Amino acid sequence: MPTKTINTDLLNDSAFVTNVAQRVHYATGILLSEEDFRAEQQYHRGRLARSLQYLHGTGTVAGLRVSYVPRVEPAGDDPGQDEQIWVDAGLAIDYRGRLIELRNARCLRLERWYAELSSRKPDQLAAARQTVTIQADRFNADESPALPETVTVTGVVVDLFVRFLVCEVGRTPAFANGPFDALDAVQPSRLGDEVEVIFVPRTDADPRYPADPYADLNDGLDAIADPAEREATRRLRLRQIVFGAWDEPADPRARRRPVEIPAALDDSCVFLARVVIPADAPADANTAPARDLGAAVEIDNASRLFAYTTRALAAWIGS
Repeated sequence: MPTKTINTDLLNDSAFVTNVAQRVHYATGILLSEEDFRAEQQYHRGRLARSLQYLHGTGTVAGLRVSYVPRVEPAGDDPGQDEQIWVDAGLAIDYRGRLIELRNARCLRLERWYAELSSRKPDQLAAARQTVTIQADRFNADESPALPETVTVTGVVVDLFVRFLVCEVGRTPAFANGPFDALDAVQPSRLGDEVEVIFVPRTDADPRYPADPYADLNDGLDAIADPAEREATRRLRLRQIVFGAWDEPADPRARRRPVEIPAALDDSCVFLARVVIPADAPADANTAPARDLGAAVEIDNASRLFAYTTRALAAWIGS
């Protein structure tokens, strides 16, 4: 099991934040150091990440559906059930091309989360209460998914993100590092790729959704009568999108920040869903909005980015 998160590896991993693509050159008789073995890993990890980032894109690859489970009151021998937000197991690609693999579903007890934040940061919940338009999940009578419904709702707006983390796994004896001596020095024997699920109230006005680079590809094409000209215009637009897709500045800090990620979060986070929790208007800016338990919690799973497989795209175009 992971024991400690290495946050410096998250933000300072040279395979993902620089343009350097150098692999180790092996030759008989050369002396290899720790730096050489790190460079070997960095090269292959960086090349894979670059391929995933630019060939497949950022977003959900499989699973990771967010769902709401209402509270069930205790009755007789039935202990009932807390109100819950669930994130299914699944796979995503982040903005640096890293695979975010959630191997087991995660649960957040919504009532407890809301009560705890109400006591610690009521002003944050008050600021997050706003009116937004979302693509809300809908279901048929047999509980099968139906088309999302565009609705305008008022409540505490909370966005759910996932983030790639590196964690220490295990310990192994090692030489001591630094200006000291030790006979029992250890280092982690493995580094585990882990996932952090982040549930963050949106205190910024009109919180944005992820920007789809292909969203405007077909806008206005119906007004072009000539089919050949229409297809040529569409192809031209697609090429222009490709020409503008490269985002690798010399200084990684100058990379375009995704519009959907709040300033307090790392810019590699992947947006999964928007949750709107019905709540009454607070008495003032320092009072948490009281939950409106008579209204449904709404979830928007449709506005995230998806990284579609080749087979999925082939099925979509009917080939």
